[in-house]
Amino acid sequence: MYYLKRISLIVTVASIALWTVGCGGNQGGGQGNAVPNGTPALLADTVQPAKGGHFSASYAGTFVGRACGAHRGGHFNFEGNGEAEYFGSSTESGALHGAKYRGEALCAWSSWNATLVSEANRHDYIVLNLYLGDGGVDTPCNKRVAWSMRYGNGKFNGANGAGKVTFTCTGSGYVDRWTGRLTFSR
Repeated sequence: MYYLKRISLIVTVASIALWTVGCGGNQGGGQGNAVPNGTPALLADTVQPAKGGHFSASYAGTFVGRACGAHRGGHFNFEGNGEAEYFGSSTESGALHGAKYRGEALCAWSSWNATLVSEANRHDYIVLNLYLGDGGVDTPCNKRVAWSMRYGNGKFNGANGAGKVTFTCTGSGYVDRWTGRLTFSR
């Protein structure tokens, strides 16, 4: 019986020592695994406040497109460079497709692959859905196009967001302006 009590005491002391060393023995907030208020890192890593909020971006680039017509759909492929909140210097690309339905003379436009990519870290990017109208739209130029988050990568893994983008077109070039909300946890 004496040996069982002694083994139990050794296991308890070893468990406390491992918890203190492995989960924030340095409670001063300096080096080590503790956060400044002394919460063990194990718990601090599970709850992270969301980053982000208001989102804005502006890009300029070129597009290739065709307006919807009486007997055909349309397309709008774009690629540009610019600045975006939370990305800094970045690139964008995507393709909107105009589809006719419900007997409309013009199109509804959508995309599932619009992408914004950080130039500082190409692994930090978001992929967006774009949507314009229920029909009756000839081209996405000079229109407010809705965007919503599809998925993110890198620091944007698990991101959420939605808003509007307007493409102002001149010849084969465009300037756009993105607004909305974007939140992420990394």
